[in-house]
Amino acid sequence: MTEHANPAPLDWRPAEKMIPTGIPTLDDVLGGGLVLGKVYVIGGRTMTGKSLVTQNIALNVARTSSRVYAAYLEESPRYFIQRIISSVSRVPVDKVISSKYRTGDQDQKIRKATQVLADEVDDGDLVVFSPTSKGSQVDWPSTPAVIRRYLTSGKDRGVPPALLIIDYLQLMVASGGEMIDASRELIDAMTDDITGIAEEFQIPVIITSQINRAPIGEKNLPPTLQDLAIATHGGLLNHATVVLLLHREELDSLTGGETSGELDVIVAKSPTGRVGTLTLGWFSHPGTAREVGFPFRSAMQQNRDTRLAEEIEPS
Repeated sequence: MTEHANPAPLDWRPAEKMIPTGIPTLDDVLGGGLVLGKVYVIGGRTMTGKSLVTQNIALNVARTSSRVYAAYLEESPRYFIQRIISSVSRVPVDKVISSKYRTGDQDQKIRKATQVLADEVDDGDLVVFSPTSKGSQVDWPSTPAVIRRYLTSGKDRGVPPALLIIDYLQLMVASGGEMIDASRELIDAMTDDITGIAEEFQIPVIITSQINRAPIGEKNLPPTLQDLAIATHGGLLNHATVVLLLHREELDSLTGGETSGELDVIVAKSPTGRVGTLTLGWFSHPGTAREVGFPFRSAMQQNRDTRLAEEIEPS
């Protein structure tokens, strides 16, 4: 990794309560978790695991009796829940969706996972919704009001929101159907709205963002802050407290590659000043990403290892 945001002073300390992500090494790197009132960006190319990681964080937070709201724009809210059931049951999501080719053992695992979720997640602590859509995309100018209604409803009932997830940015359009990548002004307006929601409700907001894939035939290099800036006209970088970029070495540009392997979570911007890479185990069919014992590697350490490898490589 060659590009990182400028680090914050080493004595940075969050002034507010933090929300742990449930991924211990990531929480340690972030100084304890997600800071209230701040915006977090998870970026990556197609099929690198953006939704998978956010769904795992959503479930981890909901399990602590904290209310999570997920504005899920890519598929129906039902699919979001089905992917979580797949993660807990370790049954492929297509078998969770349809029982046609499901085995008796898989049926039993799904029933058990559903019961486990009912026991571990209090009723209403995981609220998944989709704002009014136009086809497969969402009209952004109307979306902040929809999000605020959901968050306010819980707050008025004495169950304040703890986390908001928006998945994902590029599925939104301007009024009239204008694609967001055609308008820097719209990106800026959207990020202003998202930042305003985070500050108004004093909750962390995680938003996922697509990054353009590498051209077919080119090496699958890790994404950078510059890639994210190009994909979002730079708007997200100015508002984000933390930027995480996802990368999978084995990703095939057409099919998505293997069904399991390693998922690099590149901490490219962080107020703690700790930037580098955390590697998780990635499992597509069970729909989960979890720690498997890899240590966090700082950017300085990665650069040192790269230089060493170049020095000992035979000419």
